[in-house]
Amino acid sequence: MQRKALQSVALHVPWMVWKHRNSCVFDNARPFIDMLVDRIKEEACFWAKAGAAGRRVVLPTS
Repeated sequence: MQRKALQSVALHVPWMVWKHRNSCVFDNARPFIDMLVDRIKEEACFWAKAGAAGRRVVLPTS
């Protein structure tokens, strides 16, 4: 179960980085690492709450 969760996160993080990059390039958004990290955490929590198998294993409990 933990391996599946880590694989999922390994796909999720680059996807979120790519989306942030696109916002910077096409929408003239400013690149903020703190905001990107917060969005990654937020989206991972949404996936976990929606029942994505294994996401709870790798998410912090706070």
